[in-house]
Amino acid sequence: MTLTTDHQRAAPFVGREAELAGIRAAVAALDAGRQVIVEVIGAAGTGKSRLIAEALRRIDRTGTEIFAGAAAEVERQIPFHVFLHALGDEAAEHLGPGNQLWAEVALQGSGGLLSVARFQLYRGWRRAVADRVGTGMVLVLDDLHWADPASTELIDHLARYPVRGPLLLLLAGRPGTPLPRPVRSAVGDAVFRRICLATRPGAVPDVPDPLALLTSREREVAELTATGATSRLIARQLQVSPRTVDAHLMRIYRKLGVTSRAAMVSLLARGPDRPR
Repeated sequence: MTLTTDHQRAAPFVGREAELAGIRAAVAALDAGRQVIVEVIGAAGTGKSRLIAEALRRIDRTGTEIFAGAAAEVERQIPFHVFLHALGDEAAEHLGPGNQLWAEVALQGSGGLLSVARFQLYRGWRRAVADRVGTGMVLVLDDLHWADPASTELIDHLARYPVRGPLLLLLAGRPGTPLPRPVRSAVGDAVFRRICLATRPGAVPDVPDPLALLTSREREVAELTATGATSRLIARQLQVSPRTVDAHLMRIYRKLGVTSRAAMVSLLARGPDRPR
């Protein structure tokens, strides 16, 4: 999907020069021929999409192609939907052996595949992205707070195994968006940049309720876990299997950016209005 020109006809864009400079610097870094990742994090209404559109409008790097996709709340059950939105349905057709795996994910979700098969699938998607890089590519993935688990895992894979070429991954979402682990651990490195937007200059973005990131069933699992219930007890109460409960917990961990039950319970206990 290509970006529309609506923002070009909007009122003059002011007050975000530092943030624009950060994105421009990332685009300039593509001249080194390597992958760069930029995160734009901000609460609803802070202008994430407008900032990105304005930054991309000002790109003057010859040969750079821009692909843009946005996650949607109503499509959270569709695997890789933000990548399909950006690259088009034909991207899945070029996965080679991974195409059948993608079909399996569409039927049962990425959690149903063995780790080796999932790795092969993500490598196929990585090739689909790499084939489009050419002399320069900007891949915008917006509204990632609504991304499906498969898209989140693929972003993580691209961070762990960078494309060998001038690719800018421009990731945007609200505070609490599950980000790739390598990105979180490598902030400050030249290939990673993080831009945090406040509602107004000098303001602190609102801290969202962690439960707002979860589906209704995930909220049930999280709340029961916070009471100290085991996976088996939760499964009995929700009339599902313990394995299903554990799969929900893994998705909850990714969304909240935690790695254990204790960390999840601690985060939920603090809530949206308490200091972190």
